Amino acid sequence: MKKKYWTLAILFFCLFNNSVTAQEIPKNLDGNITHTQTSESFSESDEKQVDYSNKNQEEVDQNKFRIQIDKTELFVTTDKHLEKNCCKLELEPQINNDIVNSESNNLLGEDNLDNKIKENVSHLDNRGGNIEHDKDNLESSIVRKYEWDIDKVTGGGESYKLYSKSNSKVSIAILDSGVDLQNTGLLKNLSNHSKNYVPNKGYLGKEEGEEGIISDIQDRLGHGTAVVAQIVGDDNINGVNPHVNINVYRIFGKSSASPDWIVKAIFDAVDDGNDIINLSTGQYLMIDGEYEDGTNDFETFLKYKKAIDYANQKGVIIVAALGNDSLNVSNQSDLLKLISSRKKVRKPGLVVDVPSYFSSTISVGGIDRLGNLSDFSNKGDSDAIYAPAGSTLSLSELGLNNFINAEKYKEDWIFSATLGGYTYLYGNSFAAPKVSGAIAMIIDKYKLKDQPYNYMFVKKFWKKHYQ
Repeated sequence: MKKKYWTLAILFFCLFNNSVTAQEIPKNLDGNITHTQTSESFSESDEKQVDYSNKNQEEVDQNKFRIQIDKTELFVTTDKHLEKNCCKLELEPQINNDIVNSESNNLLGEDNLDNKIKENVSHLDNRGGNIEHDKDNLESSIVRKYEWDIDKVTGGGESYKLYSKSNSKVSIAILDSGVDLQNTGLLKNLSNHSKNYVPNKGYLGKEEGEEGIISDIQDRLGHGTAVVAQIVGDDNINGVNPHVNINVYRIFGKSSASPDWIVKAIFDAVDDGNDIINLSTGQYLMIDGEYEDGTNDFETFLKYKKAIDYANQKGVIIVAALGNDSLNVSNQSDLLKLISSRKKVRKPGLVVDVPSYFSSTISVGGIDRLGNLSDFSNKGDSDAIYAPAGSTLSLSELGLNNFINAEKYKEDWIFSATLGGYTYLYGNSFAAPKVSGAIAMIIDKYKLKDQPYNYMFVKKFWKKHYQ
């Protein structure tokens, strides 16, 4: 692994082998972002919201699994057109002699594996292959051996011995699609501030089953459940920080989220006393220049900035995932090309991603099992932290059937909880919560709770012990 990547494994080594004190927090802050034309490093957290529906299935091993290939479609924020997003693999344990034909065998092209989005929009990363198990009939030893990522960042579980407090006062707000309330193991650390921001009938009034009930944090996608599991684990799998408190703020239903919901949730998460806000989501914005209709995204940018600044002032750290477009986010031409492919641009302007763009945000990229940059992960943010997110290299090299038959997903992808069971998946969405869980340990150890501008201490901590 190249040294330039700050990895989460470094944090666990440094966390319990150093003498940094809270007094080392820098006093001169550089957290204000001005609206200037620049090509400096931008963070890209490209988690895309999707509306899943089963389109076809392909049997790979009728004596072991059924492969279910979900073609997904994306509702964009300002365009009513639907756009094919990605494919998702689900491997469900069963003995089944039924043969179901696949609609298409050409599933490895860029248009299928890369999340696409036509407009600038808040988005979740729900890509990846899923191997699902019934959690109620699963022995812990069966699944925990698949958690190479958790094993890697916790030093084979050594961090649990070093940090085994059960009375942690630190809490993480998870702004996502909710949590599976049937998985009681995920709820053991749930605090009393969880709430729902998806209104009656959901996004654009098109989501049946959404009633706008504030206490409704039930996950509809599985994405938020997987994120929660990466932090605290459940009765069958491990997370990086099994004792931290969590609050779930449901900002996604089955499709998109309004930036206003996200911003409101950030303010509330701060006021509720959370120490960290995990955002495995993001939004590309062109903050000057003009789209074809004469608008740009500066107003939305300012809303996010106000919320991020408020969090910083109150000592709440924002952790956000970098994107999965394999981009160098310090390259404006690449970002402009991307956003131009999603919405017609009349006058090119500065393209950024929020919330990762802000210097006060802890942005998180992905690495694979060998510690190399994940092939899908964005890069170019010099302050980013990298944690296990998986890889799709073997999938591209072997092809879908060979990849599945060789069980390469066990080596390449992330094993986590999902709705009704467990799943293999990949993406920086599942790197960010690992970092959130680790930062919670820093806050607890160095008594940083409620101290302003904690993000400065975290960044200095990382640099001091790695660079």
